Amino acid sequence: MVLNHLYVQASVNNSPPLSVVVDSGTTEAALDRSRSIQLALPASGAVLVPGFGNEKPTAGQKVVISRISLYGITLDNVVADSVPLDVYSQLLGHTTDAIIGSELFNKYVVEVDYPERVLRFYDPDNYVEPKEGCKLPLILDTYPMVHAQLIDSDEKPIDAVLAMDTGSSYVYITKLFGDAHPSLPLGNKTIDAAPRKMLSGVTRFRAGRVRAINLGGCIVEKPIVAFSQDVGGIGAGKRQFYGTIGMNVLQHFTTVFDYQHHLVALKKNGNGNEVPQYDMTGIHVLATGSSFHDFTVDYVLTNSPAARKDIRIGDRIESANHTPASKLTLDDLGKLFARAGSLRLTVSRNGRELKKKLKLKPMI
Repeated sequence: MVLNHLYVQASVNNSPPLSVVVDSGTTEAALDRSRSIQLALPASGAVLVPGFGNEKPTAGQKVVISRISLYGITLDNVVADSVPLDVYSQLLGHTTDAIIGSELFNKYVVEVDYPERVLRFYDPDNYVEPKEGCKLPLILDTYPMVHAQLIDSDEKPIDAVLAMDTGSSYVYITKLFGDAHPSLPLGNKTIDAAPRKMLSGVTRFRAGRVRAINLGGCIVEKPIVAFSQDVGGIGAGKRQFYGTIGMNVLQHFTTVFDYQHHLVALKKNGNGNEVPQYDMTGIHVLATGSSFHDFTVDYVLTNSPAARKDIRIGDRIESANHTPASKLTLDDLGKLFARAGSLRLTVSRNGRELKKKLKLKPMI
């Protein structure tokens, strides 16, 4: 688990182990372009990968992977998009060689056990549905979707068809759906969030909460929600796609994806007894370097604690709460940024070292 994303090691055409994201919201596998070249995979045609906002799609090439092997199971003749994935590596602070989704979920029943940090794969023909927990019919129409209910500020349930997306950190609501339901944000409060650069384009959103989300009787209180501000592309939304259920909700459950039987099963685990917090600094950071310990500020929100302490885009974080950057991961920084109290940062700027002390408190 890296910043609420599932990573596994897998071999592509008998390669050494590669770092692969398991993403239920991905309809076609992706392989980093540099890995495609390294593995001498022949291209079978051009592809344009659509993205968020009004940005142009990313140009790539189709490649065919003879075999992907992970933990004793195999996926044969996988068609993948060969595109640069370095943006994911920088956003998550972890090498991202490939992304796999529907190819894996179509072949196996996939169980995600969040507390144990384990993925389990079952033969669909022999799989027995769990008797406990909540079960939701799975709609397989481009994305794996379920009927959910979002509880708004007035405690009114609002029906929504949402994609089950292990590649999304938060519940994500499209602009079309959000504009149609202005009472959704808890206390009618949202805050600006740093735009996120994606594979294709940039997505813009405001962060807030809803009172609860109800998944077939399994309820998560006050989840963080990203309310899209995109006016074009996927983030703008369309009538049959209202948004996604991200890992901030799914990690409350042992989650079973059973595509063969059109079912999702959820069993409550011990995760999330406390209400999770959102970033309190107003800083967005990218991680680079051979081990992803070079942390560079790429966005600072106006009127945020970071802005008030004159932290700027381009500043490099050298330490946080006296722990040097070489001992931290981007995941570690995310946890520190979402913790109320004092945060002491040392940043470097134009060869100078600056000490910053931020007072943090929840903003949503």
